[in-house]
Amino acid sequence: MNDTVIYDYPDAAELREIEPELLPMAEEEDPIFKEFPIEESEYDRLIWVQKDNYFGLQQVRGLEGEPRAVKRVGSKQYDMEPGEYGEYTTIDSKELQQRRKLATWNEPINIDELVGDAQMLLLRRRIDRIRYIIWTLLTTGQFAIPQADGTILHADRFPLRTATSAVAWTTYATATPFADFQAVQLLALGQSVDFGAGATMWMNRVTANALLRNANPADIFGRFLSRSLRTDASGAARRLEALPVPAWQRSVFSAFARFFARPSDSTYDLENSPRDHRG
Repeated sequence: MNDTVIYDYPDAAELREIEPELLPMAEEEDPIFKEFPIEESEYDRLIWVQKDNYFGLQQVRGLEGEPRAVKRVGSKQYDMEPGEYGEYTTIDSKELQQRRKLATWNEPINIDELVGDAQMLLLRRRIDRIRYIIWTLLTTGQFAIPQADGTILHADRFPLRTATSAVAWTTYATATPFADFQAVQLLALGQSVDFGAGATMWMNRVTANALLRNANPADIFGRFLSRSLRTDASGAARRLEALPVPAWQRSVFSAFARFFARPSDSTYDLENSPRDHRG
C-alpha cells in the first residue's frame, strides 16, 4: 500500500495576487499597450459616451446688437459586448512525481515553479491574443475570432481610413515615402486629429527597411543622404533613423508553426499627436 503524498502548491487566489505583478512585464514588450492599456472591469457589457466635436465660428453682433444663441453639442453612445475567452492546462501526478528542473538530471522541480510556469503560459497566450486583436483592428479595421469549428464568436469593425502610396516603397529608385507622408498629413484636414510633427507612425521592420533603403534623389534619399554620403554617411543614416517612424514587430507562433506579424508588411499606423478631441 502506497503512502499518501500531500502536495502544497499555490491556489487560484494566490495566482490572482501574483498576476498583477506579471502583467506589466508582458505589457512592456509591446508599445501598443501604451495606447490601449489593459484595465479590468466586472461588467459584462461596455458602454461609453463620447462628446461631439465643437464646430462653427462666433457670430458678429455689432454695436447694440443682440448675441445669437448657439446650439449645444451633443454626444454619441457606444457599446460592445466583450468576448469570452478562457483555457486551462493540466499538471498530472506523473509530472508532479517525475519532472526534474531544466538543465539538471536528478533535481526535482519545485511545485511552485511548476504551477508558476503553467500560469505564465496561460498569461502569455492571453496577452498575445489581446495584442493580436488590437494590431489586427488597427491595421485592417476589423477582427473576427473563430472557435475550433470555424464559427465566429467575437468580432468587431470600424471604418478604417487608408492611403496608398503611388509607388511601392520596395521600388527604391522611384518610391516617394516623404511625399506619401505629406499626403497622409492632409487627411487630418476637417478632422479632430493632428498628423503634424507630434504624431507618430508605426511600421514593422520590413517596411522600415524599405524606407531606409530609399534611393530616390527627389525624395528621402535626396533630402537626407545625397549631400552627406561623401562626408558623413553614418551621420546621415542617424538622421534617417531619427525620423518619427518607430519600427516594431512581434510574431506570434501558432500551434501549426505559422506566425502572425503585426503590423503587417507594407502598412503603417499613424498615431494622432496629443490633442483635445474637440479641437
